[in-house]
Amino acid sequence: MTYVKQMYVLIYDFFTWINPNIIPTMAQEALDNVQAEIAKTEAIINS
Repeated sequence: MTYVKQMYVLIYDFFTWINPNIIPTMAQEALDNVQAEIAKTEAIINS
């Protein structure tokens, strides 16, 4: 999952570079649930 987390950060940074307002907008619209899905996957892997 380390690779997935790193890619998420790179994509997040890229979006922020393009438009600093995009991340708050994605959060408001509940479009960014990647971190929740990563946490679910890690819980499954670690159980």
